[in-house]
Amino acid sequence: LVCPTTSPAWPVGGAAPAMEPSFDEGGPTKSGEFSRTATAQTAAKEGFKYGSAWLYNWGPPIACAVLLPLLLNVFGGEQHPGSALLPAVYMASWKFRVQMYSHFYLMPLLCLLVYVLEVFFSSVSPETSDDWAANVGWQMLPMVAILSHYLLVVIASDVRNSKGAAIDDWCQSVSDFLDRKCYQEMTWSPILYAKPERILLSMASVFKIIVAIVQIVLAAALLGAPQDLVKCHPEGQEAQGGWKAYAWTMYGVLCAQDTLYHAAVYLSGNFGGKKAAIRRSFAEPALQPTYWEWYFIASYYPTQSIWLPITVECLRSIPVALARMRDKQEVYVSNALWIIDVSAGLFMLFSDITGYCDFPHNVVYRQLSLGFVWAVGIAEAWWRKRKMWGRADRPVEGRLYFPVGHHEIDCQHRKWMGGRPLPEQSGPIDLGGCACGKCKGYFFAEGELELEREESKLDFADPTLQTWVTYKRKTTMPGAWVRIDVSKKAGIRLSPKPMGTALEGQFRVIHPLVDHGRCLRRWGDFNGRLFAAKRYKKDPEGGWDLEDIEALETEAEIRTMSNRHMRMLKPYFQDCLMSEKAAEFGRAFNEIENLSVRKVEIMRACIMELDHDMSMPTLYLVERFLEDDAPFQKFNNNDYVPGNYSRINTPNMLSLFSYFKSDRTLLMCDVQGKKTKFTDMQFHSSDELDDYDDLGDDEEDDGHEMRDWMHSDGGFVMMKRVLVGLYKQDALQALARKVWPEQTALLEEEVQSWLQEPEFSKEIKALEKAAKMYSVYFSALNPVMQTGSIKGAAFIDREAELTAMMQAQSWGNTFDGGNTFDDDNKSGSRRDSSGTILGRTMDAMAGAGKGAGNTLDWFIRGKGRNSKVTPLDAMAALGEDNPDWSGAQRGTL
Repeated sequence: LVCPTTSPAWPVGGAAPAMEPSFDEGGPTKSGEFSRTATAQTAAKEGFKYGSAWLYNWGPPIACAVLLPLLLNVFGGEQHPGSALLPAVYMASWKFRVQMYSHFYLMPLLCLLVYVLEVFFSSVSPETSDDWAANVGWQMLPMVAILSHYLLVVIASDVRNSKGAAIDDWCQSVSDFLDRKCYQEMTWSPILYAKPERILLSMASVFKIIVAIVQIVLAAALLGAPQDLVKCHPEGQEAQGGWKAYAWTMYGVLCAQDTLYHAAVYLSGNFGGKKAAIRRSFAEPALQPTYWEWYFIASYYPTQSIWLPITVECLRSIPVALARMRDKQEVYVSNALWIIDVSAGLFMLFSDITGYCDFPHNVVYRQLSLGFVWAVGIAEAWWRKRKMWGRADRPVEGRLYFPVGHHEIDCQHRKWMGGRPLPEQSGPIDLGGCACGKCKGYFFAEGELELEREESKLDFADPTLQTWVTYKRKTTMPGAWVRIDVSKKAGIRLSPKPMGTALEGQFRVIHPLVDHGRCLRRWGDFNGRLFAAKRYKKDPEGGWDLEDIEALETEAEIRTMSNRHMRMLKPYFQDCLMSEKAAEFGRAFNEIENLSVRKVEIMRACIMELDHDMSMPTLYLVERFLEDDAPFQKFNNNDYVPGNYSRINTPNMLSLFSYFKSDRTLLMCDVQGKKTKFTDMQFHSSDELDDYDDLGDDEEDDGHEMRDWMHSDGGFVMMKRVLVGLYKQDALQALARKVWPEQTALLEEEVQSWLQEPEFSKEIKALEKAAKMYSVYFSALNPVMQTGSIKGAAFIDREAELTAMMQAQSWGNTFDGGNTFDDDNKSGSRRDSSGTILGRTMDAMAGAGKGAGNTLDWFIRGKGRNSKVTPLDAMAALGEDNPDWSGAQRGTL
């Protein structure tokens, strides 16, 4: 329906009909006049919101860029108008990261500008300012470094394109040698192992470690210990020549390190071979060159005072390089060294202002500007955490449900259950004391947990249809459960409002939950105090929205929506059991010996029920909140993903393992989380379902009955599609052949036989056309680009960047009927389908049930993603030719 742009269809000044929609502030009033007051208030609110956001984003960097030169040039005595530009440049290099580094070749012009301002408008000029030609040439030295850097990366890209196969073979042979030494013979430490795609990067990291150590040792051997650390005495100037050479040596070392690592990334195939991408690659957080920062130090007044920042930088490069070799994030040593850097910068600033000592302004600017970026990153992370979790202020009094058994799932017992056997029949249990207030425990044997809800329906005996009757509905939950009743004294606090995330799911929202009393830690074996309480906002089976009842007006709407809320029970308990099944596979995966991938951690969950004695109880799926600084990512999908787009083996290895471990009856997929901490996985079974996409009807008599612990099952067809995608990942298959040779060989035979099926082969070819949307996202999930220590973390939100990268693609021009990824859509976004007739049809059909989308999805996949779909095609797919559609659904269309 399209809202009319004309006036409402009722007399001016008259009362609106009862069923007409109401308007918000600023909309048309009953008199048809525009509410100027409401509009002004709305504009003021928007202006305040925009101004606050602008001040939050720009206030700190602008303050730093202005205050530092002001303090040093006004109160410090010496005037350095050229160097006064540096704080602003340092701030911009992080705030405008992509723009600055995409035009990195303009840096020599900045050097020249700084030189001109220093010479002509400064009271102190460089030593050789009398030789204009020599100094202009000296200021263009960064151009040599930049051109060399860019040229070497271009050569690396060309070599990769022409010799990529030979490079991969050599890296594979080195990786196999390390695998034999580290995992088969076990004569070397596993830390020395590197995957084939990490061999060159590890060599570059080793080079960086060696050079950093040599730099420190040579400085101590050649220059000795600094005699005048803070340059407070005139005789300290005698060592300036040696320290000047030390500064330029550091500049050359940084140039070599950044260039070599950048080239290794291209040689390893971590970027595409297009030269157009090289310039933009400079903006990657792990590749941003830092040698230009040192150029300004080496150019102007290097003294003994630079020994500290250079030594700290060399020391910092060692743990960062080690972290890059292991695809990890180094946060402990680097943070400690940043504290030293910032402290030294503050000492230099106040010493210069008070006249106690004299320091080169360039050194002070670098120390405090880059230290400010680090400090703002820490402060922003602390503020975001405090702001988000401070909203959890509602004391929780309710029930906690923990799964303890299922005939198909090995539910690992909690620690508090050790030595305390569960009874054979349902009933109260002894908890052995409760450290978080008064707690009561109950055990429910498998199939005996029932939740009772009160629903209502029209009394058709009343001819006016104005009477509603209530009745009780009982829903039996699968599995065996322990219920623990907790009071408000338990210290569990919930936020009434959901948190805003960059990657919001389609079916659920997340509420912050804080466990102040460690109650969840006690009963659920959960680490930490912060939890994610997930609540469904849309029925995963029917697809309808679970709207807020308070926002509804008519009694029919309220009662209908109330019934929907009441019936949304089983999916919560099924999600919890699915997490237990995933944890079972995770434990078995970690027990594999000599497996050259990392250990995994699967997030277990529990159910929280609030207001159970009220008219509208509420359920939440509670699991530990992942606090890691890494972005939340989706590592594979619950549908076909074209091969070689995923760069991370561990989650895909886990999916393949679940297929082998379950004797080819289950496949765990849709792995997502942070690093090797995974959550919210989905399962496909080898069952032949009548309609593999009809995930909700597990009660139909003519189809295969779905496992009671799964609320969604793509069936054998979806399982085959995921397995074909995993099979086409070369690195994954090479690793699987070493660990499970027989099972992998059998999988290869299965895949080849599946691809011989005409319909299935045609379907895979159609899905291959959508490869671009997967390649964009999965290529961004490169651990190489997320390792090390990122100084600009204050201004870098990788989750938001991944989301923007997804949304920037013009996927709305064509439409293949589904989401970018899965229904929960944690790491993607629903493609904008409004640009096509078919997309608008799907938007209009959103409330007609999930079968509509599935039928349309199947229809478009059959025609191909880029095919032209006419309204007649859409009607044929969705209309009367479809026997699965009811009369109500046809009427909605």
